[in-house]
Amino acid sequence: MFKKIGFALLLFLAAFFGAAFFAVAMDAFKEQDYQTAIAGAIMTILCLWATVKCYRKIRPKRDSVISTIETTVTPQSSNGLDKHDFFIFKQLANQVISDDKITLDEALALQNFLYKNGGYEDDRTRHILVITDDILADGQIDKNESRELTTVLGEFLDAIDKPPPTKRPKNRNSFKPVDVSELGLNELLDKPISSSRITPKKSYFILYEDAKGERSEREIFVSSIKKNKAGNKIVYAQCKSANAIRSFRLDRIIEAVDLETGEIIK
Repeated sequence: MFKKIGFALLLFLAAFFGAAFFAVAMDAFKEQDYQTAIAGAIMTILCLWATVKCYRKIRPKRDSVISTIETTVTPQSSNGLDKHDFFIFKQLANQVISDDKITLDEALALQNFLYKNGGYEDDRTRHILVITDDILADGQIDKNESRELTTVLGEFLDAIDKPPPTKRPKNRNSFKPVDVSELGLNELLDKPISSSRITPKKSYFILYEDAKGERSEREIFVSSIKKNKAGNKIVYAQCKSANAIRSFRLDRIIEAVDLETGEIIK
């Protein structure tokens, strides 16, 4: 409280002296005393800079999408998110990952919403809140943390909105879809896919296993492959099944089929 009062006083003084120096500069310019006019202009700019800095220290936080965050606040709900709140959070998560980049304000909005609506008590969102808390512990979010949170939110959305089954593709050489068990791929389920075989700017049909062990089949167009903070390779792609941008951990891709050649990548 006292800190804000101090900055408010400095704000007033900076604005007052800024106006005074500006008046001096204008009078000196009219009298063609250019040396004094330049000095007055410089002092005016410095006072303006100080005014802006002080204002940023005392201005209230935005209260629209992102409100003031208090991570130590006890969640208001003891039963988790109700149907309406869950729908709102789902829309918020979709909006946040729509551009494949999560900003600090967007991460704070997610954290604030979950704390206020009992997200920690909800089994569906608890892990998201825990990861978000860990990412925001230092008050910022870097590119790797943004990718990690994007992956978590993508898996969350896919789990609640499971895409419809996708038929296995046929390639130009009449590649015929077969049952996974017939190929003996069950023995390969625990082996990660080779990172050198999936490349950007290509389409694949994949069998993917998320963090909860749930598997889904989908068709994707890979845009890029990058490493997150933990060193895991993340595949960023347009998912045809979900009709949205999604990110997939490379080591969780169980099977992939190159849609151009029909080659099964193991």
